[in-house]
Amino acid sequence: MARMKKSTRLLFVAVVLAAVMFAWGIFVGHYHVWPFSVLHGLKVSAVGTRPEAQPWPPAWTPSELWSMSDERFRAIRGDFDVVMLGDSLTNGGRWSELLNRIVANRGIGGDTTTGVLARLDEVSGRHPRVVLVMLGINDLMGSRSVDEIVRNYRLIITGLQEAGATVIVQSTLLPGAQLNDLADPVRSLNAALQSMAIDLGVAFIDLNAKMAPDGVLLDTTDGIHLTGAGYATWAAAIRDAVQ
Repeated sequence: MARMKKSTRLLFVAVVLAAVMFAWGIFVGHYHVWPFSVLHGLKVSAVGTRPEAQPWPPAWTPSELWSMSDERFRAIRGDFDVVMLGDSLTNGGRWSELLNRIVANRGIGGDTTTGVLARLDEVSGRHPRVVLVMLGINDLMGSRSVDEIVRNYRLIITGLQEAGATVIVQSTLLPGAQLNDLADPVRSLNAALQSMAIDLGVAFIDLNAKMAPDGVLLDTTDGIHLTGAGYATWAAAIRDAVQ
């Protein structure tokens, strides 16, 4: 009898441990917490990767700032005629005042083309007449290739076009002298974006012609972000496009 009770207890403990391990495995896989990176590295070392089999857009986890911003955007009701869509550079502009009209600012600090794709429905659902897009610097700083960025850009543009919006692609801003190593990747990206814009029949505005006339961003606080004078120059470059 004692042996049977002991076996029952061992079986119960084994079942509980199995359930806990199963639940933990699901949690690790979903939230990418430890030891996800270790297990993923072992998998890659053992079997390699197959880029052609990767999902698109690639796996992505939103930051707390992204999630908070997206929630706040979605809480606002109504449509907007003009939308500025991008990352922290867009977010920093007081666009309604700069352009002297109501503009929905849909910039989120640190955002990438993948992040914008994940929240594109909120923008297209506003039935905008014009959407001005400027992205790419965070993608490049995250080691995303130009081809990948353009691939996401195409999805963004076509999604907005399907919603009836006129899309304007703005060149990714060149960096200031502090971040000169990013200059060539940004130039490569802008060349690809301009070609893509022609292919998709959308306007392309070269912001760098005015904001970085000598290949170095002017009016910047840290090599990426802008001063008030920088935003005034940006607004002047796009003002006619939003009328």
